[in-house]
This record gives sequence, C-alpha cells and structure tokens, in this order.
Amino acid sequence: MCQGKRFLERVCALAFVATLGAGSATAQFIGVDLREDKSPPSAEGLPSFPGADNVRIFNLYAMFAGPGSGAFKDPDFANMVLLAGQISPFQKDELQEGFGVNVGRNPEATFYRAPPASGGSTVGSYDAAAPGDARRDWNTFVSIGLKSHNSKDGPFFKDRTIPDQNFGFHTNEKRWGERDLSHLPPLQRSDWISGGWSAIPVAPMQGFARDLGDGTYGVLLAQLAIMNLEDDAAVGSAGVAADPVPSDPFTATMSTWYGDILDGQLIIFTQNPAGGAFQHDVYFQIPTPGALAFFTLAGAAFARRRR
Repeated sequence: MCQGKRFLERVCALAFVATLGAGSATAQFIGVDLREDKSPPSAEGLPSFPGADNVRIFNLYAMFAGPGSGAFKDPDFANMVLLAGQISPFQKDELQEGFGVNVGRNPEATFYRAPPASGGSTVGSYDAAAPGDARRDWNTFVSIGLKSHNSKDGPFFKDRTIPDQNFGFHTNEKRWGERDLSHLPPLQRSDWISGGWSAIPVAPMQGFARDLGDGTYGVLLAQLAIMNLEDDAAVGSAGVAADPVPSDPFTATMSTWYGDILDGQLIIFTQNPAGGAFQHDVYFQIPTPGALAFFTLAGAAFARRRR
C-alpha cells in the first residue's frame, strides 16, 4: 500500500498508514476553511514589499468537529493533522500535482514571499524572538498548526514543520502556460506549491485542532499571501467532506473548496485513533452554477469568513 504515488513518503517510512476501507473513516475531519486576514501589521515602505493594496493574505485550515486530544485511542485523538501536501516532485514536462493560485481566474497573480532578511521562512512559522520586520507577517509559508512561535519559550515551543524532498514553490507552466514574470523579484515568481510537509515524529502536538476563536476547531496548514488578484476574486466556500467512491480504498473523505483564489488538490493525513492515518482529498475549483446552487441549499458550515 505504501507504494501508492499519492501517499507521502514520510507516512510510509514512519508506519503511520493503516488500510482504509469505506466504513473505516472517522467523521472528525470536516473539510478545509480559507479565511482572509484583514489585519496584519503594516509593512509599507519596506524593501520589495509591493504594498498592502496589492496583496491579500489567506489562512488555510484543516477543520475538525472538535478539539484535539493527546490521549492515544481517545476519539478526539483523531482531530490531528499528521501531514499535508502531495508526493509528486517538480517536473516541468508533467502536469503538476499540488495546489496554488488560480491563474486562470487571476492571470497576473503570484505568491508574495518575504525575503530572508525579514525573518520569515517558506516552511514553518516565523520566530517572534528573532530579528525581523513586518514583511514576515505577510509571507507565504506552510506550517502544521503555527503562524508564529517564540524560541525564548524553550525548545519545545519551536516550529518543527519540515518539508519532504519534493516540496517547493514554483511556476506551474505546464498547467497555465509560460508566463513572463521577469518584472517581478525572483521570490515573487511562483504560483504553485508541490510536495508535502509534516511535523512528525518530533512535534505531533503541533497538529492538534484548536479553537480558532469563534467556536470552530482547526489546524493551520498554510498562510498564502497572493499578489495581484482580480478585484472581484471571492474567497469562496467549502463543500461538505463526503465518503469517496468505493473504488478508492485509501481515501477517507473527499471535499471541494469552491472559490476564485485557489486551484489544484491538497491531501491531508489525519490521525486514526486505532493507529495509522486517514487520507482526505481536497479539491480547489471555481464553482459551476450547479455546484454553487447545491452548496447554497446544503447550508455548508464554512460560509465566507474574513479574519
């Protein structure tokens, strides 16, 4: 089973994966949420910062029905993210797995990535105790559960997020065609994220679902700062996580985020309280009129929210 190309290699290496049948999934994982951050600190005037009017920040969360628990085999132990992303390496001559900016909807858009001098990182949250500036609050990065940390609090409070060997930011030319981004600084010439990231086995506590401040429970997977979105680009809404087709024995749930911002596929592995992991497939796409009508009637839990 660990030979399946959609399984992240780290899951197999650490023996987290369990066989998943149609009736084996837990209902604790309920989908993803994309929330816009409207109140980052000002970075105006700092070198290479394109200005707040040109960048929108989105926080991507894996959402759960309740908080996570540290008790092994406790039902709430399921409310924990182990890994996220894709396994496929970056190959310019192949259609890329992964996810990123919907350039078809936003032809000028790219990720904003803060320079190293700001104290930010592409993998893991920034260290609030280290030198830096407000550009790191606008940075695009992946994480398991943390937007920032403070190394002065001790080694157990560091961000332990690590990438797999296929992780990276790049421009998905195969999907969108060649784009001339030469007028942008090198760090801003990417619209796609391939590969995966995790915080296991060194820091599984990072992945426990926590109250996001509004009575919902989630685990941060990425902060996505996107430049040059279309003025009317909508954050979107989530379809309900549902059982997959019976022919897919590895996937516990499948769900779709309908919106104008993102495109592609994200795989999320969550803890199985009995041991092993559940795989959840999430798709990002622009809604068709029929899908949008269905979603509205369903009264989904994740209406558009801005934080």
